[in-house]
Amino acid sequence: KGRAWIELNMDNLIHNVSQFRRLLPSDCAIMPAIKANAYGHGADIIGLALQNSGITDYCVASADEGIELRRIGITGQILILGYTSPYQFPDLVKYSLTQTAVDSLYARQLNDYGKMINVHVGIDTGMRRLGECSDNIGAICNIWKQKNLRITGVFSHLCVADGQSDEERKFTTKQIERFDYVVDSLHRRGIDGFRTHLQSSYGVLNYPFLKYDYARLGIALYGVLSNPHDKIVSRINLKPVLSLKARIMSVRSLHKGESVGYGLTYTAKQ
Repeated sequence: KGRAWIELNMDNLIHNVSQFRRLLPSDCAIMPAIKANAYGHGADIIGLALQNSGITDYCVASADEGIELRRIGITGQILILGYTSPYQFPDLVKYSLTQTAVDSLYARQLNDYGKMINVHVGIDTGMRRLGECSDNIGAICNIWKQKNLRITGVFSHLCVADGQSDEERKFTTKQIERFDYVVDSLHRRGIDGFRTHLQSSYGVLNYPFLKYDYARLGIALYGVLSNPHDKIVSRINLKPVLSLKARIMSVRSLHKGESVGYGLTYTAKQ
């Protein structure tokens, strides 16, 4: 080994999966987020370990990440959460990737490609980053009129689910209500055959009572929170998957009052 290295504990990964399965409804499937090289853990190692544990659904940030998972042997559903340029539409078909319809206009672009594409419809419930606005029920319903889209899911994203303030909880509750309103409106119009997902890591940890078909687990699946001081509602025993280790290169002796490093970062007190 060199001067510094990463060690992965795959037993801890499977342990974290079981901890979340204990929290989630029995009919809610875990959809791990394997984006940004699985949060730096290695998409190939993590993806195959999760697949071997029985997980069949995954989400990524881009088409290139989805293609990488296919090439290493991931066979289940791979949802691209973000935008994919039309020049990569052929890849969506070739690698059987599921693309997010980021709004109704983009859904028409996907349809106009002329080949059947798997799609989850994004709903904007307040984050204002992607998805057709939850108020635009007509535009959302029209997405189902696109004949070249095989729509298998509907989802949104909670943007302050990690917050504990009354304002943040109120906003999250409003997002949940908006999403449920869209799903109910689709069902009332006879539109069904799709699965739903709203919660990412903090959505599960702070709102475990919600019942949807998938849970998009990100950073917490790898055993850590976004901030170690974050408070969560659920009782869960997470174990870090990744350890960063380094060899001791040198031990230095300093006199009291001497400083070390760029910017004299540390000053010896004794």
